[in-house]
Amino acid sequence: FILVPNGTITPGDINDHLFQMSWGLFWRLGQAFLYLLFLERLKHSFKHTKYASSHRTFCIFYIGISMFLASYIIKSSIYCYLYNHNHDEDTDSLYAIVGDIDMGITQIIDLSLSIGIMAL
Repeated sequence: FILVPNGTITPGDINDHLFQMSWGLFWRLGQAFLYLLFLERLKHSFKHTKYASSHRTFCIFYIGISMFLASYIIKSSIYCYLYNHNHDEDTDSLYAIVGDIDMGITQIIDLSLSIGIMAL
């Protein structure tokens, strides 16, 4: 069992930052691949039936999954920039603000994708 602190990145050891970012990236990739698996299963299960969803519907989900991954990559890029350029008291609040914005966006996209897939 590995205990990983989640959501808190403050100036410190670069190895901790790399570990947390790679852990988060793999977690997001796992969720994205799970969504893709659900969508492919729905696509193939209802192919050539009256319940088949349109290609437009699947494109909307693919865009949502891309936004889900992009939000984490953008947050990690901002964290790396802040880590490499600023080490003062204001940086700590910027870490928190960026993390809170990303968490909010992630929760909204995650909820939308989950409800949307269940509604299909």
